[in-house]
Order: sequence, then C-alpha cells, then structure tokens
Amino acid sequence: MKSMTGYGKAGQSAEGFQVNVEVKTVNSRYLDIFIRANINVAAMENALRGLIKKHMERGKVSLFVDIQQSGETPAEVLDTARLNQLYAQLQSIRKNTGVRDEVRLDHFLAFPELFELKIDFDRHDHLRQTILETTEDALVQCNAMRGAEGAHLVKDISERIEHIKNHVAAIAEKAPDNVTREFERYKSRIERLMSEFPTDDHRLEQEIALISDKVDISEEITRLNSHLKQLANTLAGSEAIGKRLTFILQEVLRETNTINSKTTDVTISALAIKIKEELEKIREQAQNLE
Repeated sequence: MKSMTGYGKAGQSAEGFQVNVEVKTVNSRYLDIFIRANINVAAMENALRGLIKKHMERGKVSLFVDIQQSGETPAEVLDTARLNQLYAQLQSIRKNTGVRDEVRLDHFLAFPELFELKIDFDRHDHLRQTILETTEDALVQCNAMRGAEGAHLVKDISERIEHIKNHVAAIAEKAPDNVTREFERYKSRIERLMSEFPTDDHRLEQEIALISDKVDISEEITRLNSHLKQLANTLAGSEAIGKRLTFILQEVLRETNTINSKTTDVTISALAIKIKEELEKIREQAQNLE
C-alpha cells in the first residue's frame, strides 16, 4: 500500500561520467510521466518510461537525469546554431546602442549553454546501463518513502472507519425509536387529513405501509455496515486501492444521506453529520493512495 507522494535520489559513476537521478512523485488520477535531463536522452526515453511503469501505477512522476563529465572523455560539443543566433543578437545590440567594441570570443565564454554534452549511447552502452540502474535505485528509494507514507495513511483511514462504525452502531440503537416516532407523526397527519376527506380503511392501510417504508432505516444501516466491511477489506489488500476506496466512499455517503433524509431525530442527524465529516477526511487521504 503506497502513497503517491515520494522522493528518491541515486548516483553512480561510469566511463568518465557521473550519473545522478532524482525522482519526485505527487498524487494524480493517472500515471503521468515527465522526464528531464541535461543531455538528450530521447534514445533512452522508452526504457526509462518502462522502468517507471514497473514501479509506479498512479501519480505524477517527475524524473530528472543529470550527467556530468568526471574524466577525460571528450563529450562536449559546440552548439553552432545557438552560437550564430547569439552572435547576431550581440551585433544587433551593438548596432542599436552605438557601442563601438567588437564582439570577441571571450564574450561567448559567459554562455556555458553554447557547449552541449552529447553522448552516443550506442558507443557508451555501459553508461546507458548505469543510467538505467541509477534510475531504478532512485525509484526503489522513492517507493520506500511512498510505502512508509502509505502505511501512515492506511492507519489513519482505519481509525476513521472505526469511528464511523461506532456512529452507525449508535444510529442502529436509535432506529426503532425513530420508526415509532416518525410513524406516529405521519399517522396523526394522515388521520387529520382523512377526517377532513373521508376515505376507506384500505386506503388507510396503504398510506400506513408507505409511511413504514419511508421512515425505516434498517436497510440503509445494513448496507452501511456492508460498505464499511468492504473498506476494511480493501485497506487490508496489497494492490493499488485508491480508485476502489473512492467508489466505496461514495456509496457510504449515499446511504448516510438517505438515513438523514428519513429522520427528524436530532441525535441521528448529528451522527450522520459526524459520519460525513469522517468520510471527507478519508476521501482526502484516499486521493493520495496509489
């Protein structure tokens, strides 16, 4: 059981290069992957995405790969297109401002982005493997953090489910009194109306049957307890549970609202409000579970 919030970092050296990888994850409805690097890693992107999918099922995953030269391997090349663009810009500034100084080579040394680290991964297969291994190490670290956070969330949700169970039990105790009170309230209203508009006894029996159904909350209580059991069982599982939790929470909320609409009992209404407060807190926590 994992949270969708986590961070991992790992580093290795290979073939005169230092490889550092960072992984940051936050909650998202789907698995959204964003890969950045200080070099062109397009040739490796599918492999990197495959590694992420191996470790993550949901969440926004930001992966940053940083590769620096640590040896004598010549890998930096001049970006001539950017150089020409910068030269043209400097000449334009010189012309528009009336500066007489010529554009010199040392002016370009202030722009390190003109020198790009380019690596042929076909020639540096060991470096390619090191990047993948380092990425996997960072993902493992990130998942360890997600697992610890997930355990904390599950503990909190489990405690809140117990609170809801207690509230439902209290409602169940009040349910018989609620039926009697609501029945008498509706019955007196019907009898008053029937005294003004006389009708037969069969019609009265039909109206009383409708009242009984309207005020009886036993079925809702039974379904609530069933949904709460499903919540507990889902939390006890090991697979991704975020979406299933959200669905069950909606069903619990539906039954709670139905109970609230069937009663004028102040105590039951107060308990229903407490259940909805707990459900909202669980929903917030569930949104961050994978």
